[in-house]
Amino acid sequence: MATARIKGILEVQGLGQDVSFPFNSDTSVAPTRKQYGYRQQAAADTAEVLNLGGVTTVHMLVIHAASNDLLVDLDFSSVFDADLTIPAGEVAVIPKPAGVVYVMNSTAVEQATYEYYAMGV
Repeated sequence: MATARIKGILEVQGLGQDVSFPFNSDTSVAPTRKQYGYRQQAAADTAEVLNLGGVTTVHMLVIHAASNDLLVDLDFSSVFDADLTIPAGEVAVIPKPAGVVYVMNSTAVEQATYEYYAMGV
């Protein structure tokens, strides 16, 4: 049986009380499909759907903004509405996006490059 797990440690130091918070996150359903992608947006200032291949229900999504900030809409319907911004060089882990996932650059002249992993059924 396949599994999908994210492990990490949140550490904060220098703000009076140091914090170390280890965490694990498993999908609630064993994944049967996965999709990996690395791409640059086709056109600046244009939202595009995240190609999930055969993954129809995403249980865990990881997106890395390789270059430029990336806006992400986790429940696209008819108009792009950014639910989160991933700064250039950073990663976001999204458990169970609410719907169809779209991405877009954060400025009108840049094309963002990003990579992603989607796991689900």
